[in-house]
Amino acid sequence: DPGSMVHELIHHWWGDTAKMWDWNELWLSEGFTTYFTGYYDEVTSGKNTACAKTDGRLRIQISPIDPLSIFDDTPYCKGASAINALRGEIAGLAGLKLGEKLERQLFESAMGKLFGRLKFKNVTSEDLRTALSELLKEEIEAVGGVTTQEKISSALDSWWSAWIK
Repeated sequence: DPGSMVHELIHHWWGDTAKMWDWNELWLSEGFTTYFTGYYDEVTSGKNTACAKTDGRLRIQISPIDPLSIFDDTPYCKGASAINALRGEIAGLAGLKLGEKLERQLFESAMGKLFGRLKFKNVTSEDLRTALSELLKEEIEAVGGVTTQEKISSALDSWWSAWIK
């Protein structure tokens, strides 16, 4: 199955190089990987095939959890849905529509910079949020968008409250 190959290849970035801090952050590995598997299809065929599930938030717990109990669709599909929603927030900040050439350029550049900041680290959801907050203004301005740090913080807060905590 080509999708499985692409998924496992993407794990070289999200999961193997940018690692989750602990099992509570499994969505970072599987959500990014699942989303970018679908994104690969979007770029090559025009349709993002990442699974999506939007009923409820991602399960992130503070207490220790049994890793064998968390391999359901939550980190995969809800994680991919969270990344898709994040992509929508970034596009909205730049005044772009999902799928536009300039929007893809912005998304790919922002995700590349995000990965650059998180690689070789054990990453938490909060690390993701902090890195995005620090890099998005420059990325949006690079494609001709105009925004403020306050608008970025507000968009990330909205995304965070809807998906993470």
